Amino acid sequence: MKCHICSSNTLKTFNLKGSRTGKENPLYFCIKCTSFFQRPNYHEDDETLRRDLQWHLSKHEEHKKQAKQIIHQLLKI
Repeated sequence: MKCHICSSNTLKTFNLKGSRTGKENPLYFCIKCTSFFQRPNYHEDDETLRRDLQWHLSKHEEHKKQAKQIIHQLLKI
C-alpha cells in the first residue's frame, strides 16, 4: 500500500480499537509526509453512521474534557 498524499510506501500501521464498537481498525501513518489515513475503500452504512453520531453526541462533554487535557499537555511542551 502507498500513501494517498505522497505515494510513499514508508507506512506504519496502528490498530485502533473503536470506543463504541470495540472493533479494531487499521490506521496508517506515512513516515515521509506525516499524514494519517484509513484503509482504502473504508465506509460505513447509514445506520452505523447514525449510531456513531448519537454515541459521539452523548459523549460530547467527556470528549471536550479530554481534548482540553491534551491541549494543556501540548502547551507544556
